[in-house]
Amino acid sequence: LRLQRAFAAGMLSADPAGDPVYFVDDHFVPYSGAQPVGKGWNTKRRHAQPGQDDTMLTDARGRAVIFGSGEPSGLVTTLPGVLTQLRQVLGPEAKILLGFDRGGASPAVFTACRDAGAHWVTYRRAPLAQTTATPRRSWTVRDGKRVAVVLADEAVQLKGYGSARQLTLFKDNKAILQVLTSDRTATGASLLCWLRARWRIENMFKYAVEHNGIDRLTDYYMDLSADTRKVP
Repeated sequence: LRLQRAFAAGMLSADPAGDPVYFVDDHFVPYSGAQPVGKGWNTKRRHAQPGQDDTMLTDARGRAVIFGSGEPSGLVTTLPGVLTQLRQVLGPEAKILLGFDRGGASPAVFTACRDAGAHWVTYRRAPLAQTTATPRRSWTVRDGKRVAVVLADEAVQLKGYGSARQLTLFKDNKAILQVLTSDRTATGASLLCWLRARWRIENMFKYAVEHNGIDRLTDYYMDLSADTRKVP
């Protein structure tokens, strides 16, 4: 892990991503051996099975920065350790905006981000909450193009956490999704675009599985035995 952090610090120093945005997610690695291993949720097969859990963190461009491995648990358990590693890579004063899917949207995860001095942004779990703010147009610039959306921007209270910012996206005068964040300075359109870019970590998983075999555990024990079978 120390070597991985050194590589990450060198990469981000030589070729920074531009935005202080990072994406984090869990990746389940199934295990089919006979050793006693904890069970986790395999999203590909849609059922629980023995395996290992990797927590991955990428920068805004989808490049792997740090990781942590252990028993299947969830972001509530693994995120504090990953954020500690990220602070060692970036330094104590660096700005961090952490984006993750609604699966990690819980007061405990939000609190872990706050304790590490990091802002966070995620989708709100269904059902959508009632909005009290008037929807207004918000815009930002991405790849040289102006991106405009209609958002209701308001402060809400989250049980077990405290005050947060809620962005409700409207289309055809109808609320279609909600975003929660601790960042109160960035425009709503910027936060929404950053959260949509979370698919970059999914692409990283896809190509890491294809080219680097991160779905395979290679630490099986083997016993030697004589093979007396006849062959042609």
